Amino acid sequence: MESKIKKYLSDPWMAYCAFTSKGLTKWVSDRTHLRLMHRAKLGMWPSIDSPVTFTEKMQWLKLNDHNPAYTTMVDKYRAKDLIASRVGSEHVVKTLGAWNSADDIDVSGLPEKFVLKTNHDCGGVLICTDKGHFDLNGAKDFFRGHLKQNYFYGCREWPYKNVKPVVFAEEFLESEGDNARDEDDNWEGIDEFDFFCFDGEPRLISYCHGDKNDSEKRYNDFYDTEWNLLPLAMGYASSEETIPAPEQLSEMLELSRKLSDGVPFLRVDLFICKGRVLVGELTFYPWGGFTPFSPAEAERTLGQMVSLPQRENEE
Repeated sequence: MESKIKKYLSDPWMAYCAFTSKGLTKWVSDRTHLRLMHRAKLGMWPSIDSPVTFTEKMQWLKLNDHNPAYTTMVDKYRAKDLIASRVGSEHVVKTLGAWNSADDIDVSGLPEKFVLKTNHDCGGVLICTDKGHFDLNGAKDFFRGHLKQNYFYGCREWPYKNVKPVVFAEEFLESEGDNARDEDDNWEGIDEFDFFCFDGEPRLISYCHGDKNDSEKRYNDFYDTEWNLLPLAMGYASSEETIPAPEQLSEMLELSRKLSDGVPFLRVDLFICKGRVLVGELTFYPWGGFTPFSPAEAERTLGQMVSLPQRENEE
């Protein structure tokens, strides 16, 4: 405890992030909070009113682009109907049940393997591969904590602010043969293809692979839409290895266009299971909007790709 206090005293920006993670900064205005978090995470104050870099434009969008449809799009449970209406139900992971309260979770009617997850935050996932040994009481305790959280307050990602939390069950996807890192890890263990879309057009693809539980063994490799490896990094390091383009690349590009249509920026997260392209989730602000691209010049280049919509109070 003493070492933590000394660390926070020597770095007040780290202290602010710690307070935020404990839910102690909810009283801070959105604009001030975003400025403080940008300074804490990137070491510089953002230009929010006249944003230039990709991360600065993420903050502008949080404050100014409040399309009510975004709330449904980030809702992992309710977004399924929207996704199915745009690209077809064959690209949606099947839902097996949903509960508003952790105490109401009932797995008796579920198959031997299933996945439980929350719809409104990050990390609220439990995977069952043997229902006979599933700790239901432990699961309920786990989800009680998650259901109390409002994910909005961490990075002030506006779409999450009014999501009504639920716990829902999904089908377990057998992942062998699809670059799975753990055969008991459902789609969470399958490599991701994240499409960075600008005004409905995919311009950049992040191939995310490796050990999801070890950041030092997790990689983000960036490709253009022709599947040429790019000298970019974000969040995780680049593996500096090139893989062949997936057979479903054209299909994934078209799905990304349809799902991101009408949005200034959206990352469409896809994965492939037994040849079938499925939608993982829709992400408005990668890494909460506070993780820059490298090299540094890429921040400006990608920032230029984000066209900011006109604010309602502007003519």
